[in-house]
Amino acid sequence: MVKRIYSEGASAIIEGVHLEPGSISHIGNGVLEILINPSEDTHRSMFVTKYAAGKLRSVSKDSSTREEEFISTRKIQDYLIAKAKKTQVAIVDISSYETARSEISNLIITKIEDIILQNT
Repeated sequence: MVKRIYSEGASAIIEGVHLEPGSISHIGNGVLEILINPSEDTHRSMFVTKYAAGKLRSVSKDSSTREEEFISTRKIQDYLIAKAKKTQVAIVDISSYETARSEISNLIITKIEDIILQNT
């Protein structure tokens, strides 16, 4: 899907834990990979909130099972962080919405500037 979007010249944001950091940057110089890294407390809150809203179907109704699922989710996040560091993918920690928004905006602007410089 990423290759098709890129080849068509379309813009897209593709997100999800199914994307391994460093796995799509080779597609072209217009690809920007960013790993969002919530603190454990923020991640837990997101996990519980999505469950409560009924939008996260991959978690159990049982609270002890849900805690085990959260621990497994954090292990996946730890793997993704290690992979991002190894492949030099930007990591944005979520300490506040405004800080994360600013960091992501700066990464996008820097990427655009790099593309413009490469094409001049």
